[in-house]
Amino acid sequence: LVEWIDEQVAVKRFRNRSHAIEWALAEVAKSKD
Repeated sequence: LVEWIDEQVAVKRFRNRSHAIEWALAEVAKSKD
């Protein structure tokens, strides 16, 4: 999952990694919904 998050960070170019993680977790929650 961390590697996937890092990929999303690279794609989205998040400057704040913690923000990117929050976003990634939100995306995971959406996909499970």
